[in-house]
Amino acid sequence: MRRRLCRRRGRQRLRPSSVRYFRKYPGGDVPFAKARKRAEGALKELPGALLWPGQSQQLLKDAPADAQVFDLALAACHMACLREEEQAQGVLSVTAAGDTTFGAYPEVEPWLSFFREYCDRREDMGFPLRYCRPFFYHDSLTLLNCEGTFTETGDMAHKKYRFKGPPAFAGMFSAGGVELVNLANSHTMDYKLPGFEDTKKALEEAGVGFFGEDSIRYVEVCGKTAAFWGYDLFGREPEDLAERLAEDIARAEKTGRSC
Repeated sequence: MRRRLCRRRGRQRLRPSSVRYFRKYPGGDVPFAKARKRAEGALKELPGALLWPGQSQQLLKDAPADAQVFDLALAACHMACLREEEQAQGVLSVTAAGDTTFGAYPEVEPWLSFFREYCDRREDMGFPLRYCRPFFYHDSLTLLNCEGTFTETGDMAHKKYRFKGPPAFAGMFSAGGVELVNLANSHTMDYKLPGFEDTKKALEEAGVGFFGEDSIRYVEVCGKTAAFWGYDLFGREPEDLAERLAEDIARAEKTGRSC
């Protein structure tokens, strides 16, 4: 496979040199140019609720070299149909993703900083999760791990990496279709208790729910009450939490019945 390097905003990016670039799809091998054309047609067929204004054009403009936009278009169509079936059957669908940091640490090189990328994207709050949005918006509930803080304080913990972003960055979760985040991890106290309190306040103002090791979150979804809480396993063994987990489950069940 022949590829050539091109530079964009000082970064390297791979692009196919010609339509000889192939990608394996369920329907067989599809040349890149043909896959892109099919992607355009697939995006036009998507329900309007799946795409915000101009998203289809932006997706095609930013499409990676392997025609990922084609995969996204088909997956989004599938998710929309699946969600309709689940709603009819009263099924609760939860999408859980991993560590997410909207910010940086003080020693980061400027050219690697999340803030530079944010400025390059013309301060678009939706850019970090834009390719996940069709999935996150068409489930019952989406939850991520909020690995960092949203604060303006400068009083930081004594450790190698301390992540933070401005409080407004909490809106990137809601812009991406995320309803809940976990705060039980090794970075939510990077800026000590004031930073932790600022983070919770920023999430509340952004309309994003949160839960942690000492706080259970109850959510009404599809007529059911679901309880969420988390544990920070940094420096701990999962088996050490067995007794604590059993106690928390019993507490969640008891409290949840009265919600």
